[in-house]
Parts: sequence; structure tokens; C-alpha cells
Amino acid sequence: MGVTLQQVLDSRDQRKAKQQQLIEQYQLTVVCVTVVMPGNNKDNNTANFIFTQADKEIKQQFANKLVYNEQQYLTTGAEGYYVINASPLQVKHITTNIEDNHPIGRLFDIDVLAHNKIPIQREQIGKTYRQCLICNNKSVDCIRTRKHSIEQIMHKIETLVNNYKTTLNV
Repeated sequence: MGVTLQQVLDSRDQRKAKQQQLIEQYQLTVVCVTVVMPGNNKDNNTANFIFTQADKEIKQQFANKLVYNEQQYLTTGAEGYYVINASPLQVKHITTNIEDNHPIGRLFDIDVLAHNKIPIQREQIGKTYRQCLICNNKSVDCIRTRKHSIEQIMHKIETLVNNYKTTLNV
């Protein structure tokens, strides 16, 4: 059974509250990782595999600066929270490089929040917008207009993940 829109919205509110709580508690940079997964089935083997890869990458990149981390596997999708002792802009540079260069990094949604609780945008560090998985246009435009079907997007996600798994011999 899939999740409802209300559950997704509630989960987003809870995620924001958790991020705010971590910033207040630690007064450091907070990173939140979720998975790009359209549709109403966000707790599945593919999504969890993608999340595990993102989690490993964050822990590897920030091993010596990681102050706190927590992973939650929810029906609305896995979420990872990381408190990092580094400047928000430095962290954003590293996380956008992960998103842009990891073989399935396009499926990672990595948010970086500064001490003032405001997310750091890609444009603040000279990076361009995230591209659509299907047509390489600006992803938010395709999402807003529902330019591509869930089936098209899921097929692309499965292809990316399966191709990556073959490189890992999984």
C-alpha cells in the first residue's frame, strides 16, 4: 500500500522540525538526505538501496567532521540526518559534487542547512539547477508541469540503479 499526499506533507513538516531541532541543539551545519522517488511507494528495495548508497557517501565524505547522524526508514521514504562541523558552503560544495558525480547521485536529495536555519541553494556556490532525469531540463519545471509520467521516471531510476549495481557486482 502506498502513502497518501497528506502523509508525505506531514513527513516533510516533521523533517523540517527535526532539522530545526538539530540546528538549535548543535549550532552547526545540518544535512538531510532523502531519495528522489516519485509515486506513492517510497519504501521499497530500490529506494532503500539508493538511500544506503547516499548514507555511505555522506559518512565517507564527512567522517572526521561528523558530529551526529541518524537514519529513519519510514513509509514515506528513508531520511538521514547529519550534523557536520564545517561551514555550510563547504558542505554544500561537497554534497553537490556527490549529487553530480556519483553514478546514482542524481537520485540523492541532499539538503544543507546553515545555522540560520535557511537551506543553502546550489546557485549560492555557483552550481546550476538540478536537471530532469528524463530530458535534462530544469527538474522543478518538469515536476511542476508533470511533463513525464511516473512510469517513465521509475523506468529511468531502475535503469540507473541496475547499471550501478552491475558495477558493484550486486
